[in-house]
Amino acid sequence: MTSVACILGVGPLVSRSGPGAGARHSGGTGGMRRMMAATFLAVFFVPLFFYW
Repeated sequence: MTSVACILGVGPLVSRSGPGAGARHSGGTGGMRRMMAATFLAVFFVPLFFYW
């Protein structure tokens, strides 16, 4: 749930325009991608490694 809140929290950074939008967009996109990757790894691979 915290991951979803973080992903949705950086959403406005990705979708804004105006002065400084390039920096906000790149930071928001990077943060969103990293959080999605971490969530995917935690949901699928951690239980798999625990099972092994």
